[in-house]
Amino acid sequence: MRTAANVLRGRRNRALGEHAQNLAQSTLERMGFAMVERVETPWRIHRNGLGRIISATPVAKVSGDLRAVAPDGRSVLAEVKMRDERLVFSDLDRHQVAALDHHLRLRGVSLLVWVRLRPIAVDVLDWGTLRAAEFGPRASLVPGCEQVRLATVVAA
Repeated sequence: MRTAANVLRGRRNRALGEHAQNLAQSTLERMGFAMVERVETPWRIHRNGLGRIISATPVAKVSGDLRAVAPDGRSVLAEVKMRDERLVFSDLDRHQVAALDHHLRLRGVSLLVWVRLRPIAVDVLDWGTLRAAEFGPRASLVPGCEQVRLATVVAA
């Protein structure tokens, strides 16, 4: 049974995740990417015998958090992660890494958008540059590190 504290923690985490995606979306739009849209996760609603919603679970995994079109017309796939102090490769699920890698092989633009709330900062990182700089298992990023500096997308 879920405690009230767990319910409140879940609501807070969802609200923070929503805020991070809003920041990422507006940042990409300001950078010149067009048609920046969220990729919605389909959910299955579970109800009790009285018809009240008691929980929800994702039906399928999606390729990324945001889709867009780059100024040069290429497809853009972005994964958004909100972490304050460091971003660890293991924060990405296997299917997310696979989707970013596959999209990159298809000559699309794959981005990792790192949102920090203390202080507010959004780093838009080129996935191909990160991977070339050996961002992989057991690797991590900290604000201002060499990999972040190299992979930062300055302008689209």
